[in-house]
Amino acid sequence: MNYTVPAIGVRVYDGAINDCDKIIEWCEQQGWNRSRVSGDQNDGVSEIRTSKTLFVPFLSYANVDVIYNMNKTIWTLFDDYAKYWDFSFSDVQHPSIQKYDIGDHYKLHSDSGTGMLRVVSAVAYLNTVEEGGRTVFPHMDIAVEAVEGRVVIFPSDYVYAHEAEAPKSNTKYAAAFWAVP
Repeated sequence: MNYTVPAIGVRVYDGAINDCDKIIEWCEQQGWNRSRVSGDQNDGVSEIRTSKTLFVPFLSYANVDVIYNMNKTIWTLFDDYAKYWDFSFSDVQHPSIQKYDIGDHYKLHSDSGTGMLRVVSAVAYLNTVEEGGRTVFPHMDIAVEAVEGRVVIFPSDYVYAHEAEAPKSNTKYAAAFWAVP
């Protein structure tokens, strides 16, 4: 699958995820929970992260086909990325599918740290956001637009700290994945 490299270690794949509308429809039927922040003193609820979340099993035959196929695609992309950068991973944590209503955000953070040993992260965009809704990497001066079917993969460490910019035009749906050693 073809990709672009807007910065060292960051890959962007367009058209990687299919049936995004069906994924969103299935998620809406499941219901959402307020997103949480690990280590936050207020039971994880924080103004750092205001989106809604739905966790799904990773590679489980219990998943509906559209979720299973999305997860399988991410595994393939993680595997390709690991081979290129010559590292290994043993598993992928349960994906977190997020719903960002207009104004919702996730402020600057990294995906790995104390108690969260992750090596690579991926964000799959399930719909196109016309204004706002980008994944911003301020230390690298790049931003990835939320385009339906697009996947961005990057190392999980602090060098690749990023934020989910608030959508301004319409609700944003995205799925986050993390490979672990």
